[in-house]
Amino acid sequence: NREKDRTDIFLTITPHIIRPLALSDEDAKPVWIDPNNIRTSQPPGQAAGVEQMAEQAALAENQPAEPGEEEAANALYLTPASFEIPKDREFRVNVELASEKEIGAMTINIGFNPQHVKLKEIVEGGIAKQMGGQARFTSYSSESNCTLGITGPLGQGFKGQGIVAALVFTAVGPGETAVTVGSYSAYGTTGQSVVLSTGDSKILIR
Repeated sequence: NREKDRTDIFLTITPHIIRPLALSDEDAKPVWIDPNNIRTSQPPGQAAGVEQMAEQAALAENQPAEPGEEEAANALYLTPASFEIPKDREFRVNVELASEKEIGAMTINIGFNPQHVKLKEIVEGGIAKQMGGQARFTSYSSESNCTLGITGPLGQGFKGQGIVAALVFTAVGPGETAVTVGSYSAYGTTGQSVVLSTGDSKILIR
C-alpha cells in the first residue's frame, strides 16, 4: 500500500499602485506573435542558441555531475513560456515532458483563468503513442482547469523528451494571465515516485 499526502499553501497578494509610469506612443503599439509558429523544446533555464547548447554539452562531458543535476533534467513545463496575443484569437500551449527516468504513469492538473482564456480542445501528444499500443491517454476539462493522464503498459514507460498534449485556447478577455501546472504525480515503471521541476506559460492578451 502507498499513501501520499500533499499540502498546498496559497498566498493572495494585493499590489497597490503608488505612482504612475510614463508611457510613450511606442508602449501603446500592439505586438503580434503567431502562436502557431512558436515552438521550443528546451525546458526553462536552458540556453536557446545552438552554439551555446553545443558549448554546454562539450563542457558537461568533461565535468563530473553536480548534486541535483539529475533532478534538474526531469521537468514538466509549458511552452511557449511567455507571449502576447490579441483578444478573440486562438493559441496553443504545449505540455512538455523531459525525463531521464522512465515514467510509466502520470497525472497532470493544468489551471487557467476563465476570465481571460477558454479551453477549446485538448490534442493528444506523442508520448503516449511512444509507450506502446496499450498505453492510455485520458483528459478531462472544466471551466478553469484540465486534467491529463498517461498510463503505459505494464513494465513499459517513457524516457526522453516529448509532448504530453497540446491545449488549444481562445483569448476571451484582455489582461495578463497564465496557464499553470497546478499539481502532478509521476511514477516509474516499478512504482517509485518521480520528482519533476515545473514551468508555466505567461500570456498577455491585448
